[in-house]
Amino acid sequence: MIFVTVGTERFPFDRLIRAVDSLMNIPLEESIFMQIGFSTYIPSSPHERFLSATEFRERISKAKIVVSHAGAGTLLMCANFGKVPIMMPRKKSFGEHVDDHQQMLAERMAKRGRILLINSPEELEQNILNYEEQCKALPPDPDQDSSPLTQHLKNLLDGIIKLGDDRQYP
Repeated sequence: MIFVTVGTERFPFDRLIRAVDSLMNIPLEESIFMQIGFSTYIPSSPHERFLSATEFRERISKAKIVVSHAGAGTLLMCANFGKVPIMMPRKKSFGEHVDDHQQMLAERMAKRGRILLINSPEELEQNILNYEEQCKALPPDPDQDSSPLTQHLKNLLDGIIKLGDDRQYP
């Protein structure tokens, strides 16, 4: 399964949803499921606006590929399950966020070999079709998760996951 998530930000992220929906025209080995949030574009593939925390975790854990906005929570959840997400940052210039902090986070994580960064919808198809090769070509993480902040964030995320929170996020 390819799991697509745009998070819970109150801005639409139609650019990513449209890009993934355009993949329905090519033969893929995996099915697609999208969490579309406040996006106004409605995709042809199976989707929900929001997922419970439990369902979100399950979808990430079962996904072969995660395609996402460049949100820190999604990044940490993917790392927890050993997933290398394909991330397309939301951009202020498209009305997708209030600033470009996702671009900065994504660039840093791409340099560390933690994500596959795409900056346009045109890059999505090749990253999905060549996902395994793209992951093998990633640089090794220079820190190997040894920083105190990284360890603290991992411990925090582990605690949240163990709570089994099943709230529905708007």
